[in-house]
Amino acid sequence: MATKATASTKTPAPAFRKRGKRVLIYGEGGVGKTTLATKLQGKTLFFDLEGSLDDLFDELPPNIVKVEPNGWEQMESYLAADRVKEYDNVVVDSLTALETMFWRYIATHCRKAKEGYGMVTFSDTALPPLKDEKELGGGGADSAKYAMWTRFEGYMGYLAAEGVNFIDLCHDCVKEKDDPSDGIDVKHQPRLNDPNSGKNSIRSRAAEVHGEVWFIKWETLRKDERHVVKTGRRIVLGQPTEEHAEDFVGVTSKSRRGFSVAYLDEFDINAVLGLSAPAPAMPPPAEPPASAAEPDADAPAELPPPAAE
Repeated sequence: MATKATASTKTPAPAFRKRGKRVLIYGEGGVGKTTLATKLQGKTLFFDLEGSLDDLFDELPPNIVKVEPNGWEQMESYLAADRVKEYDNVVVDSLTALETMFWRYIATHCRKAKEGYGMVTFSDTALPPLKDEKELGGGGADSAKYAMWTRFEGYMGYLAAEGVNFIDLCHDCVKEKDDPSDGIDVKHQPRLNDPNSGKNSIRSRAAEVHGEVWFIKWETLRKDERHVVKTGRRIVLGQPTEEHAEDFVGVTSKSRRGFSVAYLDEFDINAVLGLSAPAPAMPPPAEPPASAAEPDADAPAELPPPAAE
């Protein structure tokens, strides 16, 4: 018996969205990390924890919305907001400043546990501030900072799964090696907490969870055995290769996408990350809500929407 065709009532499958990239870019202050991050195509939520954008722009690029959270609680409310998934990119400038924000929260919400080396407890409500890290006992401060990093990393992983690119900027530090038998006496690394024991190392964990770890440095030429001179150009380093082995000496970096080395002024971050589709023109972003400019401690922070296309 013939039957009458009817329209399907099934809910259409949601549009596929590629997993977001997680990129860590580090280097000394003023080397160009922030400028590079502002070249990302698409709607970008920029956590400006150091006030860097004001130094670079009188007027922000139209695809960037800047937020300046007054502390971890407000930043977490931004990261947890459903609206953050409307952005293509999230930039944190910088992780080094974020660690300082972690400590301000720890000082008023964390205490040494009654038992266990390095064990701490967190409170949902504010407590009288600690005077210094020693009040958390041996290893306590490192444990607390790592717990905060894990909390932040959870948001980063969730948003990457939703297709949002996460670009973390970080200052660098130079660590002297205990055993320079390979001829390398120092190593450039992200300036993040790294206990001597290796346990609770935010630095190691950050290098592990980011698919791309790029180091930006000034190009130098050796004048003689003791002196080098800067050429005035900057180099972005990703995956070490034999061809450019000398550039990577003493550098922590990697690239799952196979990027190796390029001059910063010729580097196309969108092409390397596969984000080269032309970004639509956007009007200037709306003014952030008053609660972001003058936050009320008792009111939840509201994340500004992306600029309308």
